[in-house]
Amino acid sequence: DGKDHRTLVTSSILPMAEEQNIANAAVLIDAIQWQPGADGVAFNTRMQNLDGPGGGNQEDLWLATLDGQLINSFPAGQGGGRFSFEPSGHVLLSRAGEIARADLQNLDQDILLRFEPVNTASEYIYYPMPNQTESGIYLALPPSDPWLPGALTALWRAPVNTQANEIGRLADIPLDQPVAWSSDGRQTVFIQQSSDAEQSTLRLFTAEGDGSQAVPYAGSPSLKFLEWQPGADKFLYTGAGFYAVGRAQAPPEQILLPDGQMTTQGRWLSGDSFVIVNVDTLNQGWQIQSANTAGESKVLAAGSGLPTTIAIWLPEG
Repeated sequence: DGKDHRTLVTSSILPMAEEQNIANAAVLIDAIQWQPGADGVAFNTRMQNLDGPGGGNQEDLWLATLDGQLINSFPAGQGGGRFSFEPSGHVLLSRAGEIARADLQNLDQDILLRFEPVNTASEYIYYPMPNQTESGIYLALPPSDPWLPGALTALWRAPVNTQANEIGRLADIPLDQPVAWSSDGRQTVFIQQSSDAEQSTLRLFTAEGDGSQAVPYAGSPSLKFLEWQPGADKFLYTGAGFYAVGRAQAPPEQILLPDGQMTTQGRWLSGDSFVIVNVDTLNQGWQIQSANTAGESKVLAAGSGLPTTIAIWLPEG
């Protein structure tokens, strides 16, 4: 209900990797996620140059318990630029050239997949994010040079306790748009950028889990996929001036936003309700809202300045 605010950790106390230590830089909290069982949260950090451009994720991993204990499970370079907990409590770590699975009890790591680092045409590092499903782990991996004509994004699947194998390929997938799988792995949603240089339209497709039988679903100059509904076939996505609930073979339920607002994050709570983060570009502020498919919403928290990051924990049962 947005009550009982408390601070678990402040980024000013967190260390900066020695090789990234530059004058007038700061360590910021980057991605966060609830630990399984909701005993606390996990997060990683990024270094940010306060004088101008420059910075990047430190590929670390921290745990913060709800009673204030802070644990650096993996220091800089040994964690992940992105990470995701498995139901078993293990954590998947995405780094510049590999995906690892780590045991937080004994801190062992196994490499699931190695790949050539992706050329982003800038200084930021591309971290692919594994999708966990009931039938294994799915992963969309761009080629090392995605800017070449005809470059294809490879779709990989690692069934439970077996090696990963390539299951399909997709063309014209933007680096900043994830390929996302449903919780059973049978469906996928992806956003494709038009290869026509005169158009800037993005198109959202629904498809089978291997990327086949793709069907156009929505189009807009500005589209972003948000999240599949766990255990079901609905998904959240957003565009300029709206967010929407999509479903294969059914029209979207679109919710319009006030002028100047855009939805940057969305997480499901139940079959019909979810939490979204809206950024107000006119007034330089943000809101966390609970909302539902009927278009009703309630503000849980609000602030000014940079957009916030959220993590949702749903108790089983």
